[in-house]
Amino acid sequence: MSDIFGGPPEDEGYDPLGYPEDYAEVEDPYGFFGGEVPEPWWYDEVTLYNDYNESITLPANEWYSATLIGDDIANEFYQMDVLDIIYELMDYGLWDSDDWETWREFYGEQ
Repeated sequence: MSDIFGGPPEDEGYDPLGYPEDYAEVEDPYGFFGGEVPEPWWYDEVTLYNDYNESITLPANEWYSATLIGDDIANEFYQMDVLDIIYELMDYGLWDSDDWETWREFYGEQ
């Protein structure tokens, strides 16, 4: 039964935000309840060398993002082609077949 203002009942376990009582056990595909926690290497500093043999150090997650920005922007920011970034990440063991699938899907390649 609702109260006189038409609000929800004052039942035990009611959460006004609509979260389940034990949201840690609920499947969360969109990350609303915190999502997956990235592995520690995702934030490790990785040093790559550009076309002028200058070193650039960024966290692994930023290098991964750099592979999705396109060659023009990558050349502007890092003086590297996207494929150069990918091959150097492969040398570090930070790029695998799943990443290739994501990259090809992003660029519409099959």
